[in-house]
Amino acid sequence: MIAPEPSADASAAGGGTRPRAVFVGDFVHLERDFEEVAAVLADEQAAWLTRLAGWQAPESEEGGPELDGALPAGGGLPGVVTGVVRIGPTGRVPGSAVALSIGPPRARPGTVVVPLVWEPLAFGHLLPRLEGDLELSSLGEGASRLALSGCYRAPLGQIGWGIDRLGMHHVAESSVRRFLLDVEQAVSAG
Repeated sequence: MIAPEPSADASAAGGGTRPRAVFVGDFVHLERDFEEVAAVLADEQAAWLTRLAGWQAPESEEGGPELDGALPAGGGLPGVVTGVVRIGPTGRVPGSAVALSIGPPRARPGTVVVPLVWEPLAFGHLLPRLEGDLELSSLGEGASRLALSGCYRAPLGQIGWGIDRLGMHHVAESSVRRFLLDVEQAVSAG
């Protein structure tokens, strides 16, 4: 889903336009009991993150050039677990390295929500930062749903907005799908 264009009155009143939020989301069904997966996902130490494909702790020496020193300052969430993971479209092409930060899980009956932020480590401000929620929901006995919903702001103003509409949004959707499949494997292994 793509956010509507701001009205001319809104941009004139504010003295300029603010980059529009672009919403993205997807879900996968798990053939596992909610309570079993929720216990793994709700772990405040986030041990499941270390099982993500390509996961690296920020202090890892084997991070290679994509780490290039430190993670982005202030890019995460308060009280978070942060590391580096490759996120990209489905297929064999390796994804881009991103700083992945997750906040403390919030649980309520039948649902666990984990706030997250991923911020690209390469290409400066040419790739957007995604903020969202990873949500596990009960679908009854032996089934649950893992969903990611979030938003990003297309970089480069109107040019970036046009590029996003021409195809980069599909890359974002595919990246979310790949991430969900990786999380599914990580929480199923726990």
